[in-house]
Amino acid sequence: MDLNNLRIGLLLGFWQLKRANAWTTFLIVFVMTLTFLNLVVVSGILIGLVQGSSDSYQRQYSGDILVDKNPFTKYISKGNDILSAAKDSKEIEAASARYLEGAVVQSDFTKNIKANEVTPQAAATIAGIEPVDEDRVTGLSKLVVAGKYFDRSEFNSAVIGSGLLAEYNPNAILGETLKNVVPGSKVRISVNGGYIDLKIKGIVKSKVGDVNRRIYIDRDYFTQLYGRSINNPNEIAIKISPGVRPESVKLLLQAAAQENALVQTARESQGSFLKDIEATFSLLGGVIGGIAIMVSSITIFIVIFINALTRKKYIGILKAIGIKNSVIAASYLAQALFYSVAGISVGLMLLYGSIKPYFDANPINFPFSDGILAVTATGVAWRVIILVGATVAAGILPILFIVRKNTLNLILGRE
Repeated sequence: MDLNNLRIGLLLGFWQLKRANAWTTFLIVFVMTLTFLNLVVVSGILIGLVQGSSDSYQRQYSGDILVDKNPFTKYISKGNDILSAAKDSKEIEAASARYLEGAVVQSDFTKNIKANEVTPQAAATIAGIEPVDEDRVTGLSKLVVAGKYFDRSEFNSAVIGSGLLAEYNPNAILGETLKNVVPGSKVRISVNGGYIDLKIKGIVKSKVGDVNRRIYIDRDYFTQLYGRSINNPNEIAIKISPGVRPESVKLLLQAAAQENALVQTARESQGSFLKDIEATFSLLGGVIGGIAIMVSSITIFIVIFINALTRKKYIGILKAIGIKNSVIAASYLAQALFYSVAGISVGLMLLYGSIKPYFDANPINFPFSDGILAVTATGVAWRVIILVGATVAAGILPILFIVRKNTLNLILGRE
C-alpha cells in the first residue's frame, strides 16, 4: 500500500470514528484501559510481593554485600582483615560484624512452676553486635516497636526480635515463642552449660526471619560470655556508597577475605528460593494477562465485525467507485489502533500518575513482606507492544473477511 492510499484509509477511519456512538467508543477505550492495567498491575503486584521481601532482606539484614562463614565452618577467620579493607575503602559506607551463637531462651523463669509444667522456652540466635555499626548498615534502631535501642558497651541488656514473642505471633505454636516479655522484663539464656539473665530494653519487629528471631546484645559482652575472639565473626554486613556497583566492592572484599569467608552480593546471598518464586509469579501474571488480552481482542473483533456488517452496503459502494480493499481495511485498522492507543494512554496516565505513587507510599502489608508495585519501563513497553499487536490483529481480521466478498452482493446486502 502506498502512502496516498494509507492516508485515504486513515481519513476514512477518522471519519467513521467521528460518526460512531460516543458511549460505545468510551466503553471500548475503558475496556482497553482495564486490559492494559491488568497486564501491568497484576503481574507488578505479584512480582512486587517477592521484590518487597528481597528489598527488606537487603535493607534490614544483608546490606549490599554479605560476608558469611564458609560452609561447614564455625566462623570467619581473620575477620579483622575484611573489616580493615572495608573501612579503608571509599566505596563502602558502613560495615557491621555479627557474632552468633544458638541458645535456649526462657521467660517467666521467676514464677513457681508446677510439678507437671516446664519453664516457657524457645530456641533463638544470640547476636553480638556493635549497636552503632549495625544501625548504620541496617537501621536496626528504626525497627524497634517497643522500648528503646541499646547503647554501645551496655552489658546485661538486650533487644529481642518480635518473632520470639507470643504477643506478636498469636498463631504461633507453643514452644516457638515466649510469653509475658515486654521492655523492662528479663529473659534467661543458656550459655556454655549455664544460664545468664538479660534485661529486655527493646523489641524489634521485622518481616525478615533472620532479624526477627534474634536477641541482640553488645559485641564485647558477647565475646566475654562465649569466649569468642573479635577477629572471628560469623557475618559481616556491608553497606556501599550510593552509585557504587556491588560487583566491584565484592572483588575488593574477596581479595581481603581470600579463602577465609564467602563474599556475596545481597541478591546472591538470598539463594534461589526467592528467584524461583519470582519466576513463578511472573508466569502466573503472564497467564492472567494473556486471558485479559484474549478478552479485549474478542471485544475488538466483535465491535469491528458488527460495525463492518452494518456497513456492508457502504463498503460495497466504496469498492464500486474504485476504493481498494487495502484502503478500506486501513480505515478499520485505524479504528483498532485508536482504541488501543487511547486505552493504553489513559492506562499509562493512571499507572504513573496515581497507582504506582500510591503503592510506593503505601506498600501492601503482606505477612512476610511489604509488597510494592514492581514495574519497569522495559516491561511496560513490551506489554504495550503485545496489546497493540493483539488489538490490530483482532481488528483487521473481520474486515478482511468482509471486503473480499463480491461488490454487488455487498451493495444488495446478500450473503
